[in-house]
Order: sequence, then C-alpha cells, then structure tokens
Amino acid sequence: MGKVSRGFRVILRQNINQFCFLNIIHYNLIHHLKMKKLLFNPKIVLLALLSIAAILRIFSFNWNAFPHGDVQEEAAASASFLENGNFIIEKYSESAPQDPFYYSIKEKNGRFLSHQGPLWPMLGAGATYLFGLKPSPENNFFSFRILSLLSGLILIISAYILTKRLIGRGAALAIAGWLSFSYLMIDYSGNGAFYSLHAFLYIVWIMIALRKNDPYKPLYFGVLTGLGYLLNFQFLAAIPASILVLLMEEEKTLAKKIKNAAIMSAVILLIISPWLIRNYLLFGDPFFHNYLAMAYFWNKI
Repeated sequence: MGKVSRGFRVILRQNINQFCFLNIIHYNLIHHLKMKKLLFNPKIVLLALLSIAAILRIFSFNWNAFPHGDVQEEAAASASFLENGNFIIEKYSESAPQDPFYYSIKEKNGRFLSHQGPLWPMLGAGATYLFGLKPSPENNFFSFRILSLLSGLILIISAYILTKRLIGRGAALAIAGWLSFSYLMIDYSGNGAFYSLHAFLYIVWIMIALRKNDPYKPLYFGVLTGLGYLLNFQFLAAIPASILVLLMEEEKTLAKKIKNAAIMSAVILLIISPWLIRNYLLFGDPFFHNYLAMAYFWNKI
C-alpha cells in the first residue's frame, strides 16, 4: 500500500505540474492574442496616430513663433473684430502707402481685410474671447495656432473616415499615418493658417456628394459652400462642382434637379450676403479684389 501510495502521489504530482504548465501556456497564448488584437485594433492605431500627430503639431509651434504672410493680416483683423467689430489689418497713418493696391481708406482710419474672408478671423476672435485674452495680434495669433492644431487633427479623422468608406480600413490607416507625419500638414497645423480647416471642408463636401437620395443635400451643399467662401474665396470652385453633382442625380427629374440647384444657390447667397453688402458699402464692389488677389485666387484654384 505504501508503494502504491507513493506511486500514486508521483503520478498525481506529474499530472498537476503538467496541468499547471498547460494552464500557463494557455494563459500566455490568450494574453498574447488579446494584446495582438488590441495593438492591431484600428481604433487604437488611429488614436496612437492622433496622439503622435498632436505632439508633432505642438512641437511645430517652436518654428512658428510669429505669424507669416496672410496670417499676420488675419491676426490683426481678428483682434480688430473682437475689439471694435471691424476687420482693420493696418491702422491709417500719414506715412502709410496710399496706393489703392493697399486698400488704404483714409476716412475709415485703416486698411481693411479683403484678401481673405472673415470666417477665420471671427473664429480666432471667438477663441481669444473664450481663452480670456485681450484682443491683440499676438493673442489672436495664439488662438489661430490652437484652431489650426484642432483643425489638423479633425482633418486626419475625417480623411480616415472617408478613405475607409471608399477603399478600406488599411488604406484609411495609411492615409491617417501619412497626414500625421507629413511635414507640410504638421506645419499648416501649427502656423495659425486656415488651410487644414479648408481641406477638412473639402472632405466634408465629398462626403455630402456621396450621399444618395438625401433630400437635404442642396441645403448641406449651400451651408458648406457659403461657410467655405467666407473662409477662403477659393471655395467658389465648389459651386459648379455641387451643381454638377445635383444635376447628375439619376433618380430625380430635371425640374427637381434645377430646383435643388436653386435652393443651394439661395442658401449660399443668404450666408455670404452680409459680407457682400459690407464690401459694397466699404469698397463699392461686393466682390472687391485687387489684381494681386485675383491672380492669387485663380492660381490657387
């Protein structure tokens, strides 16, 4: 009985050890598979890309410590709007150039914004107010950089969503990765310019264009194009493109297509009319541009 008991205990111990070993292997295998699934989860990858993108864009603030080009004018216009409701980018002085090329208006005490639309300066003014900062070109430029940072991250998300819908998840992650690490996109997301927001609006336009049997498509096109025009005059290119999309909808009659195009045009006009009226009263032309602005406009389109 003693030998049998000892033999039984040896076998039992071996079985217990084998069972524990198999359990450890099973646990490690399951844990490995869970970690692998977690690491390759598209949402986790996208979140990691967004985190890296945010860090790189915040770091880009270092080489965008002062406003460049149009951003300098828009920061001044944004501060002017927050302070007194105007869009003055340069105060009048006797020594300032009086060439009409510079839009100098002596009786209005300054040079008014006309090269770009009012939406970006207004957004900058709103952000500056929310941050509790006093209106100044420097503070409004800081607000612009925060807005461009957020716009850059939203652009990555929207590009991922659109690419996933059109091609697939792998391509969507590749596009998100490219946008996250692109130096140009990093710079645009940290220099206070509106271009990331501009690109986001174009992606939204594509998403609207892809919607089928949506009775609100003309309204969406109208609102988006109106806001896009107020952001950047180049968004006028979306008007003929939107009309073409509406006219190509096969399930609608010609009369319905024309009606939808008219609705879209009316919405656009309703949104941009305050700015057009302001230009007419200020410059005598609702679509005021100088030769430089027109050349810039057509070159960009």
